[in-house]
Amino acid sequence: MAGALFGLGAITGPLLGPTIGGYLVEWSSWHWIFFVNIPIGAIAASIAWTQIREPAFVADRSPVDRFGIALLAIGMVSLQYVLEEGNRDGWFESRTITLLAVVAGIALVGFVSHELEVPHPVVQLRVFANRAYAAATAVNFLVGTAIFAGSLLLSLYCGTVMHYRALDIGRVFLMGTWIQLFIFPLAGRLVTRVDPRLLLLIANAGIFTSLWMNGHLTANASMRSIVTPLFVRAVGTGFGFVPLTFLAVASLRAVDRPGGTALFNLTRELGASIGTAWMSTMLDRHTKQSFTFITSHVDAYSSLVPEQSSLLLRGPGSRLYDPGRGALAALQQRISGQALLSSFNACFMLLAVAFAFATLLVFFMKRPQAGGSVDAAAH
Repeated sequence: MAGALFGLGAITGPLLGPTIGGYLVEWSSWHWIFFVNIPIGAIAASIAWTQIREPAFVADRSPVDRFGIALLAIGMVSLQYVLEEGNRDGWFESRTITLLAVVAGIALVGFVSHELEVPHPVVQLRVFANRAYAAATAVNFLVGTAIFAGSLLLSLYCGTVMHYRALDIGRVFLMGTWIQLFIFPLAGRLVTRVDPRLLLLIANAGIFTSLWMNGHLTANASMRSIVTPLFVRAVGTGFGFVPLTFLAVASLRAVDRPGGTALFNLTRELGASIGTAWMSTMLDRHTKQSFTFITSHVDAYSSLVPEQSSLLLRGPGSRLYDPGRGALAALQQRISGQALLSSFNACFMLLAVAFAFATLLVFFMKRPQAGGSVDAAAH
């Protein structure tokens, strides 16, 4: 239950974030979605320094793996920049992206090799030899990919296809995810009463179903049809986080749990970064491909062109200085809209298929023994 309540606190921020961000953009400017973190960060640091205690803490006197920490820092910072800016800069067409990708590869490969050989590693990578933990961590990676990449795609869909304001997008996320406030405590009570693998299967089914539903959105979707898949995904996420943590951490020895918890957290964040970069790239590429495919079937000999041009010329286009050119511009805009919508549907479906593999990994996990505990820090 402690783990569930900790997760509830961790999920409340992302739950309220889009709505608060929408208000900030609507009433002020987009700069404040970054500035607002300065006082919040200061308050969080003050609370951590003055209120968090661990009376029984005994410092580990073993040597600090400074070289391993340096390799990890350099590798993760370089990788994060590549994932964040790669699509914008054309990936490996940019010298900066190429250089940092090489740096990230060398640093991270070197980090893994170093951690497996050093007597006192900063990260105990040998925990992946535990099959249940490795499977749970892989599912955690896919959950991070599906949740964050799915949220990115839905936000872009609402803004570019449905033309929602930032405030309206925030409301969509609030209406779709509020149920998590009640699901997390319920999952905390159920995780020790039923097989957590069953809860995880239910959660995976919910996340997959929501992505599949998103893959069938249209340009005339109602607010309800947009919120419903998000609601289903929120239910799946609520039922999945606590059992997934329970299955991962409870399978490790007590001495391995601190390091295992850190890796567990890292994989979800890494999945989020890779997922958002992957979907941004796929959306851009598929939009161009769809536009080319559609325009290849729209030419002067197609019955669609004179039909649509005639409708546009008799409608709003009749008031333009050059009605013919205006009609063609309107037709091109329609094609662009169809290509963009097709790309969103394809990306959601691709994300759903990728996440389907998470269900197979559940069968590699084993049910923890009765009396096991959830490490709240794993959230």
